Amino acid sequence: MNLSKWKSKLLPFMDQGVVSGGNFIAGVLLARALGMDGFGQFSIFWLVVLFFSSLNQAGISTPLYTLFPQKSLEQKTGYLTSVGWMQALYSIGASGLLILVFTLATPWVSVWNLDQALLGSGVLFSFLTFDFIRRLHYCQGKTKQVLVLDSVVYTLQLGAFAILTWMGSVSLTSVLLVLMVTYLIPLLGLNQVLPIRSISLHDFKSDLARHWTFSKWLIGTALLQWTSGNFFLIAASVLLGPAAVGAIRILQNLVGVMHVVFQALEHIVPLRASQIFQQLGSGALKSFLKKIAGQGVMATTVMGISMAVCGPFLVRLLYGDDYVDYAHLLYGFALLYIFVFTGTILRFAIRTLELNRSIFIAYTLSTIFSICLAHPVIQFFGIAGVVIGLIASQVIIQIYFLYSLTLKFKQA
Repeated sequence: MNLSKWKSKLLPFMDQGVVSGGNFIAGVLLARALGMDGFGQFSIFWLVVLFFSSLNQAGISTPLYTLFPQKSLEQKTGYLTSVGWMQALYSIGASGLLILVFTLATPWVSVWNLDQALLGSGVLFSFLTFDFIRRLHYCQGKTKQVLVLDSVVYTLQLGAFAILTWMGSVSLTSVLLVLMVTYLIPLLGLNQVLPIRSISLHDFKSDLARHWTFSKWLIGTALLQWTSGNFFLIAASVLLGPAAVGAIRILQNLVGVMHVVFQALEHIVPLRASQIFQQLGSGALKSFLKKIAGQGVMATTVMGISMAVCGPFLVRLLYGDDYVDYAHLLYGFALLYIFVFTGTILRFAIRTLELNRSIFIAYTLSTIFSICLAHPVIQFFGIAGVVIGLIASQVIIQIYFLYSLTLKFKQA
């Protein structure tokens, strides 16, 4: 393999290392500076950001990754213009909706003042824009530029958080301000990946309709996926308080280094899987994904077990003595992330074969489980019930994925 091919494979992992490393260090700084309750409140807000982000990925980013490679060279410019307008309208609409929610939700506003509510909406807009620009770069093969972009953004974020910590000025307001400003920096280079040109309403409607056809099941799935993955956390915040959510989030932050693998694959595998399926068929696709799954499960298992064994030491070192009592939960998270990885590979296969309805059904089953059993499971097991519930949700989803894929490959 020549040097350029090595670089093309290595750069996405380096970039995700920057993103995961930046988020990890930021989580450590904020957990220490805000305390368990403050960090728990911030974590609950970030769940809202992830909710809107999941809809963004389902309706705009995921179709972009699959449809862009299928366009001819002359079609790509017009298509990217349409997608850019979709993103702008969605980011503005989501931020406006969040301001409305802050205004109407009196109990929430009693915790967050008006300035924080406005900053929170600004963070949502800037994060959605930042994530979209990153994905535009990846879609066009500009991985090196993404690495530079992320390095700048996360270096500035961490530098600002470190200065605020040194000054003793870390607060929810200051954290939100830093996030909003730093996530807007990529807008300065937007013209490098998004053509600035006019587009006819007819072309925009056509591209929007194609996105809807592709992602209508994915959007519903995103709603269900967010509920399935976070309902146990929401229930924990009600039953156990924000501090419990803060504890769970610091453990997720610790094992989150494994997202280096997951997110890097997200930028490589779907595009490659789509190409293999188009050129060589379902058999080649199956072999390709099996190979990725085998290598990834081994790496995820080793990393997860290592973190769990070293858990008490790592938690005390990074977060302080207040969080050590929760370190034993890392064994559950190690198991959970093995399932998260296998689910990621199965979802790549489902998307490539455009069996998006199967994703919807799988998350419907998982959401029903979460809504029905989150309360009794957490009441009986306490904070460990959150991890148990997350693992059970993954198992339910993947059983249905395997069922759907087995039927599809038998028909091929």
